[in-house]
Amino acid sequence: MQNAIECALNQTYTNIEILVINDGSNDNGETEAAVKKYENRVRYIKKENGGVSSALNLAIREMRGEWFSWLSHDDAYYPDKVKKQVEAVNMLMETENLPKEKIVIYGANERIDTNGNVILRRRYHITNKESTIELILSNIKRYLICGCAVLVSRDALLRVGGFNEQIRTVSDAECFYKLLFDGCRFYFLYDVLVQSRQHKSQVGKTKAELFERETDDFHVWMLEEILKHPEWISKDNLLKFLEGVSFRGCNKASQRAIFEIEKRFGGDACKREIKKTIFKSSVKRRARLFVRGIYRKIVVK
Repeated sequence: MQNAIECALNQTYTNIEILVINDGSNDNGETEAAVKKYENRVRYIKKENGGVSSALNLAIREMRGEWFSWLSHDDAYYPDKVKKQVEAVNMLMETENLPKEKIVIYGANERIDTNGNVILRRRYHITNKESTIELILSNIKRYLICGCAVLVSRDALLRVGGFNEQIRTVSDAECFYKLLFDGCRFYFLYDVLVQSRQHKSQVGKTKAELFERETDDFHVWMLEEILKHPEWISKDNLLKFLEGVSFRGCNKASQRAIFEIEKRFGGDACKREIKKTIFKSSVKRRARLFVRGIYRKIVVK
């Protein structure tokens, strides 16, 4: 917690407000003790436990500024994180004549262990020329939007209803996809802005079954949103969606995608393409799970 607060305080962009939200933590007062060291520089709000989404929504309601960015207690910002993102916002508003409530800036992140050592730098192949549907589909199989690496306007978040408090594990992803479906321009910075700490007590590991179920339901919702846009409905796009959700092991979303593909583009050739897509994804999924298992045993402590 203390390191996260200092990362926020050490930003080179100084026109910021720092809110520390205590979501009913049971840490024998450690959070409050940490905050007291900075009580003249941060706003501290304590609430009953309601999950990450409820804490983020409270921060959105309480914030006084125009732009929202959050940092989990065990992650870290690089000092120029906000500065680089504000510069990108100003550039897009000037060169592309975009209103601020339609701009979302995100950037690269690296993974660190419990001691702060860098253990993984991800590879990114984002050109900032992708259409909305291309960005949506490409992120299904290889999700690259790190929540803490995002800068988004408060107005945009309020417009899409903020974070879904009924979802415990993937509410950040759902919120960002809501922004994409709403027509926001997602702009990627290759600069490493955030360090994400990997440890065995992360929600995706301690609540694995819930994570898998919510991920599957979330992608069913995503397909329903895609189908609301006739210009996005093509066999290639639906096959890419099927490839992504099959790779993630989302059974309900996969079955729904197969149903939609067969209904709209049926025929023997189409069925062969579906089988080929599922087979290819299953092979890649098994390889991914194998590599991830080794990675977690060796690296994640």
